[in-house]
Amino acid sequence: SYEIALGASLIGPLMVYGTFSLREIVQLQASHWGILLQPLAFITFFIAAFGAAGVLSRYFIDQFFASSSNGFPAATFSINCLGSLLIGVVFVLSYERALLSREVATVLMVGFLGGFTTFSAFSFHTLQLIERKQFAPAILYFLAKANRNMPKSVKINPQSMFL
Repeated sequence: SYEIALGASLIGPLMVYGTFSLREIVQLQASHWGILLQPLAFITFFIAAFGAAGVLSRYFIDQFFASSSNGFPAATFSINCLGSLLIGVVFVLSYERALLSREVATVLMVGFLGGFTTFSAFSFHTLQLIERKQFAPAILYFLAKANRNMPKSVKINPQSMFL
């Protein structure tokens, strides 16, 4: 996942400077700044770094709220809702209002918020509920998450399922 992108971003300095030594890289940058020769590696590195920061943020928020939970993964659900909202805000600020550059929006949406919101945490918590035989909370959690991500024309109304 993010480790691959971070590792791949290290190939650029090796190709441009022929070394991983920071001292040598700094000395070689006196003649030219290497990042200008590899903008894709620069963006990849920042997306991966911000993605790692998003993952850590999600983890610490999840740990903070985990002790107050009654088995329902409210922290993960809330984090995914907040992250989805923030992705929408960043999208509007960048693509509709032009207040953020598209590069910054990409780093924030794909990197930080992509790491902050995650399908794997949603899947993991759903499976935990099923393993504990808490089937009703698992179904409601799944429907609430799936419902939040669907277009309005196909939204699920949980109350109508029991009529």
